[in-house]
Amino acid sequence: MRITRTLVGAVAVAVLAVGCGGSGSGDGTEPGGNTASGSGGVDEGDDSQTDGGESEELPVKIDAPVEELLEDRPKINPEPPRDASETERVVHDLREKTLAMAGVEGRTAGSCAGGDVTMKAGATTTCTVTYEGLKVPWEVTISDRYEPGSFVFTYQAKPQMGLLTAKGVGGEFFKQQNRRGVDRVQCSEIPDAELVELNIQTEHRCQYPLDEDGEERWSVRAVEVQPSGLSFGLPRD
Repeated sequence: MRITRTLVGAVAVAVLAVGCGGSGSGDGTEPGGNTASGSGGVDEGDDSQTDGGESEELPVKIDAPVEELLEDRPKINPEPPRDASETERVVHDLREKTLAMAGVEGRTAGSCAGGDVTMKAGATTTCTVTYEGLKVPWEVTISDRYEPGSFVFTYQAKPQMGLLTAKGVGGEFFKQQNRRGVDRVQCSEIPDAELVELNIQTEHRCQYPLDEDGEERWSVRAVEVQPSGLSFGLPRD
């Protein structure tokens, strides 16, 4: 089996070829030219903008890479066998996508409503992946061009909820800022794992230090989960 994933807008598109060994992936580049890493951060902040008015230091200090942070596009082994059904292959792919959203290792399992993905052109099936007991629903839509018995088929996988983890958020924020020369960041206290609404800023915050005329201040960013990964933007409230 060969799996090729490409992000189109905010939707993950998977191409499955039945009966081939191994797996592959796209180049990891998100729309807009940002390169995803770990949980797929897409917003590294802008020092020229205000910090949202918050000045208190946040309690969780991070001054080194988080070892548990996964690389981009994590894999779950073993892969489905050569004779696995379409549903088994899709569920395996969704488990890997959910793991990428979390950013750190965790127990995953998956199933689809009715027991199987509906393999008809344009059909949509709801599948659910559990991560450490939290249920992440996905909408799986088969391509309109699908024909029964096709050797290759494509589908869109859209998460219906976001998933974040404390180590995934802290690790990704530190990695993004460290690329810019920052050697320490701070975040609010975040649950080990939590379901959140997609495309809505959470109450969680992270911050990095700025030097202004010899005085240090902290630039604050709001944590948000988007279908393409974590976003750290200026607080909108």
